[in-house]
Amino acid sequence: MSDETPGERPSPPVSSDEGRGAKSLYALLALCAVPLLALGSMGFARRWIADDGMINVRIIRMILGGHGPVFNVGERVEAHTSTLWVVVCAGVGALGVRVEDAAVYAGLLLSVCGLGLAMSACVWLHGETWKTLHKGAMWPLGALVYAALPPAWDYATSGLETGLTLGWLGLSYCLLVRWAVATSPSRLAWRAGVAILSLGPLIRPELSLFSLLAGGAMALGIARTFGKARASMARGVAEVVLLLGSIPVGYQLFRMGYYAALTPNTALAKEAFESNWEQGWHFFGNFFGLYHVWLPAALLALMALGLAWRSAWRGERWRALCVALPLGLGVFYTLYVVKVGGGFMHGRLFLPAVFCALLPAMMMPVRAHADAARAHKLVRPLAALAVVVWCVWCAFGVRVERANEHGIGDERGWYSRQAKNPTPTHVEDYKPSGFYKDASALKRDAARRCKPGELDRLTCRGEPFVRLDWRRKLGSLKDVPREVPAKPGRLPEGVGYVVHRTAIGIRGVLLGPGVHVVDHVGLADPIASRLVLKRRGRPGHEKRMMNVWVAARFAKPLPEEPQSLRIAREVLECAPLVQLDRALTQPMSWERFWTNVRLARAFHALRIDPNPSRARQELCETP
Repeated sequence: MSDETPGERPSPPVSSDEGRGAKSLYALLALCAVPLLALGSMGFARRWIADDGMINVRIIRMILGGHGPVFNVGERVEAHTSTLWVVVCAGVGALGVRVEDAAVYAGLLLSVCGLGLAMSACVWLHGETWKTLHKGAMWPLGALVYAALPPAWDYATSGLETGLTLGWLGLSYCLLVRWAVATSPSRLAWRAGVAILSLGPLIRPELSLFSLLAGGAMALGIARTFGKARASMARGVAEVVLLLGSIPVGYQLFRMGYYAALTPNTALAKEAFESNWEQGWHFFGNFFGLYHVWLPAALLALMALGLAWRSAWRGERWRALCVALPLGLGVFYTLYVVKVGGGFMHGRLFLPAVFCALLPAMMMPVRAHADAARAHKLVRPLAALAVVVWCVWCAFGVRVERANEHGIGDERGWYSRQAKNPTPTHVEDYKPSGFYKDASALKRDAARRCKPGELDRLTCRGEPFVRLDWRRKLGSLKDVPREVPAKPGRLPEGVGYVVHRTAIGIRGVLLGPGVHVVDHVGLADPIASRLVLKRRGRPGHEKRMMNVWVAARFAKPLPEEPQSLRIAREVLECAPLVQLDRALTQPMSWERFWTNVRLARAFHALRIDPNPSRARQELCETP
């Protein structure tokens, strides 16, 4: 008799091939988790928030406090570079999460998600699924390369928009690939892809190129999605224009009307439209020369281009385009960063370029085709082994030096040493730093004119004062006190103090909205950002506004003043600067909005000589 229970059927025997396949799949899935775990764990272990990230924190607090997306109350200046990042963090902050935590942990989560999405896109690009990885022996080579870079760990957090950039690139590429390889691409997927691509300019202005080219590629596939009928193609073209352009164009109109500007104020401060090749090559060497990223990138690019060649040979032009497009954009993005001079944070601006170039190689098959020559079957495994060896060397053996080179430094290391804390994520974590101590002293001075607790609620009473930065390099004013009364009516009601500083993030968050913080390098100041750039230096720190301009703008006239101060006051009364001040400080109305739109181009071109006498000649005496 049979021992089987009635109604039960015996399970079919599992073949040895199926068992080996399952084990191979589990092993590859475990390998795929390595780059995600590495980026997530190292990003968390090195979590921090930079001073520039604190600038975003102050702006978000202004939004949540009802003052608008500004750095100083009553002065509409776009001091942030990534609008969408500010919106995301403000949305999380509105749920009750502390703003610093929102900026740090949202960045980490988006970084890991972006890497995971890019890996998924590559699996589909190579014609596999997560259940069939073992058939092509796909390894996460590109993902390992990115996750092995120490700067990737640092800027997975930092309070800046790098995490959002990676998340957007991963999601955009995922949607693009799914549409490209689908047998019957759906209109919904096509529309979702174009809509997501349109967000690029709101993350970073230079991501517009990825949006336009990837969106253009999807636009070329209108017939593939909508059919070849003339009416369908016309409808598809109209949807491309609407989906790809409505959000960026709408925000650009808002920027022109609200901020009276064509670009973020940070672009004016850094003169982002000028070339600085020498400094850019220093920035290039500081990153690529240290980590030798070119070695694994070149090997993976050759492997990816082989896929593109085979796809094109088989007539799969959309699959080939999904390989070639990010590779080309990554190279172009790198050259763009070099052209503008790079930045002062080691490696940060190159991370999106490297991530973009690695997109088609995040997952790569290491097994050659069955019909390949015997010698060729060793090429992929050897290349994969070289990439893995590089990853181990980079992750465990390479670190940036403490000292700055050409104005480029290890920002996370420097700030953690200043804070005497390996993971400074809140403003209080910076108590040992000079920035925090200086801001605390300034806040005590300001509080002498406000009741306890009133400073952050904009209810300071009495005459506002201006505190001038009396360092020699900012030009001390002879016979002018260090602290002087402010002009009547110059500051919004409740703002009781004006201070003049650089590194305005930590100071700005600690001082609160009751203090108007003048940024003398121009990131958050409309006058300093428009100063004529006299000489190149550390990126983002090349302009410097002297005390005379701060006193002329905010200080009450004194009986006897230095000639330079009197001339600076005259310059500020000249038509271009009067118009600029009104555009940024007058109450917003529809009339003010459309006037700002009309004047935005002129304000974009406006430049002010740092010397008041020369500025008067150029702005006031020109017919």
